[in-house]
Amino acid sequence: MRTKKDVEDKVKELLFGELERRLSLQLEQLPGNCTYNYRHALDSRKRLNGEPNPDYNSLDTNKTHLPVIGLCMYGAEDVQKWHGNICEDKEHAQQCPMFEPKKTQTEVKEELYLQLKDPEWLTENWPEMGALLWVLEESPALSWWDRFKMWWV
Repeated sequence: MRTKKDVEDKVKELLFGELERRLSLQLEQLPGNCTYNYRHALDSRKRLNGEPNPDYNSLDTNKTHLPVIGLCMYGAEDVQKWHGNICEDKEHAQQCPMFEPKKTQTEVKEELYLQLKDPEWLTENWPEMGALLWVLEESPALSWWDRFKMWWV
């Protein structure tokens, strides 16, 4: 039989593993994670008024079509100075000095915190954690939410 400490240690291990996974996904310097990245739809009309569309977008001679393109909107308020750079690939974002993550570390933590408070979400998405938290609630000397807050300080 596991002790309360064993259960708490397992919850911490799972919790910090998930938090680390989410932070690495959300804060990685990728175009889609940047505040300034805008996904702009390309002109997908092959013909306009029965004529070939000169603005029809294709990537190569095989006519592989791209439905959207990433644009860096940093400085777009001033159209005269805005560069309109394409930010589509990992390399673009990793070389950009203006990269700013869409979500902060605190926002990622809050999102996880809110999901953990939802028993239905836990049952559906993380049943192991739900069961462990249920076990901790059975001995309410200190609620698991209070412990959770202490662990994250």
